[in-house]
Amino acid sequence: MNFDFSKINEVVERCKAKATKADYKCSICRDSGFIIIAQIDAQPVIKACSCKNKERLKIEWQDSGFNISCNDLTLGKFESERNKVSKRMKEIAIEYIDNFEGIQFNTNSSIAFLGEPGTGKTHACIAISLELLKKGFKPVYFPYRDCMDEMIDLRITNKSKYENKLSKYQKCNILFLDDVFKGGHTDAEIRLLFKIVNYRYINRLPIIVSSECLSNDLLKIDKAIGSRIIEMAKDRILDIIGEEYNQRLC
Repeated sequence: MNFDFSKINEVVERCKAKATKADYKCSICRDSGFIIIAQIDAQPVIKACSCKNKERLKIEWQDSGFNISCNDLTLGKFESERNKVSKRMKEIAIEYIDNFEGIQFNTNSSIAFLGEPGTGKTHACIAISLELLKKGFKPVYFPYRDCMDEMIDLRITNKSKYENKLSKYQKCNILFLDDVFKGGHTDAEIRLLFKIVNYRYINRLPIIVSSECLSNDLLKIDKAIGSRIIEMAKDRILDIIGEEYNQRLC
């Protein structure tokens, strides 16, 4: 019996067209998390797919207190060519990331971008945090106004939770203090921030700092906090002055 194989192929193609398409998040491993790599004259090797590492980073990013949408704020997307300050910010950030492993226990193992709003300070600091996370370090995010409001409230309503969070901010691998003194400051906030910064200063634990306050402003608000931040970020502290560097105004 002679078969018309062209007809069979037509039927197969029609079936494929009607079949429900699998909606995989990862087309490489088809959401299994693993890929099989064929070997010449040897058993195939099972290897974790790259999507598994991305998912791990995403979970760690959220556990560190970062909004998952912020993981798009990478150094690659930082517009460093807009002005000389942006270029310098990126240079300092890259140098810090590249050398962090060797300087992490130094007295000046921190970094700070201070001054004019809209210059990309938070973007640069988040990008630094993300790169350090990829290297196996554990940065923790401290958005100043939100965390301060929460901590001041917890100190009254839930002492145990307050102490646990305070310990986390004091002892974590790396702490990103974002928008320090944003929205003003109270005596209670000054005392709380000093507890965090002073502990990290004494124990040589790095901080990443962004603030609309310049170095001198930090000293005026509280000399103890300001002097510690300046010393901890020595050689990697950038004061940004002037609206010409405000990227939102460009």
